[in-house]
Amino acid sequence: LPSAGSARLSVYSLSGQKIRELASGEMTAGSHSVVWDGRDARGAQVSSGVYVVSLKHGSFTASKKITLVR
Repeated sequence: LPSAGSARLSVYSLSGQKIRELASGEMTAGSHSVVWDGRDARGAQVSSGVYVVSLKHGSFTASKKITLVR
């Protein structure tokens, strides 16, 4: 993150359904890492496929496609 502040990292299906929120809250500037275990918010395993990871920090938003392979 370029500066400290509120940030949210979430995983979505390609249809736009929110699968899980991986990180949320106040974070310091710099690099951070998060590991997704391939589960949804209820703890159920999601199927293999393509998902979108979205990072929101202030007015900044970035999204990237990822592939989950089981």
